[in-house]
Amino acid sequence: MVERHGFHVSKVLPMTTVFRNVIDADQILGLYRVTERAIAPRYIKPDAARVWLDSLANATFFASVTLFLTVAFVPTKPEAQAGTKSWDKALLAVILPAMVAVLPVAALDAGRFHWSAVPAWVLLSGYVD
Repeated sequence: MVERHGFHVSKVLPMTTVFRNVIDADQILGLYRVTERAIAPRYIKPDAARVWLDSLANATFFASVTLFLTVAFVPTKPEAQAGTKSWDKALLAVILPAMVAVLPVAALDAGRFHWSAVPAWVLLSGYVD
């Protein structure tokens, strides 16, 4: 699926976290919170939930979670789609650098060089709008 959107997957890394303490596991996994939420729609009976939570707190505890981290990148020179017009490529060559330059130029203007002579009321109206 990611290749369809222009990314290239270089690797998929499994990352496993092991919990041996129920308090630490509860902070990440929300064991108590999820159990309490399962009682209201009657997925689990309140007595059974209490027994289960007590056994988690008092017995030997071990839980693990594996997340798969997908390392993907966008090629440095994206390939044009079939049927891309030449004027579209030229427009992209102008617009993309301008979009990248907006934030640094605005920061230099407002913070250091004060190139624009825009009245404060105009600036404020831009923030309000």
